[in-house]
Amino acid sequence: MDAGPFELLISLIRMASREEDKPTIDTGLSASAIFDFGARELRGLTGYGPSGTARREIFLECITDIKAMNPSATGSVSVILAFLREFHILSKVGPTHRS
Repeated sequence: MDAGPFELLISLIRMASREEDKPTIDTGLSASAIFDFGARELRGLTGYGPSGTARREIFLECITDIKAMNPSATGSVSVILAFLREFHILSKVGPTHRS
């Protein structure tokens, strides 16, 4: 799977982590609901991609975001945890987990 869906979800998570937690006028969803949705969907996709190079770029972007203490740093932590969770699962069950 290419990086497009991952980039979209990561942007959504970071954006939601910068916002106040009150319902928006357009959707009626709170920032925390959007954050939770993005994080849940990202966790579900991490077993299918992206490539190693794209993952490294995602990690570096997240680390830079956290290091700069940007308002979206909480979202970057969530992104890293989603990928680390998948790595942890794969290390326990082996490569057959990726069907």
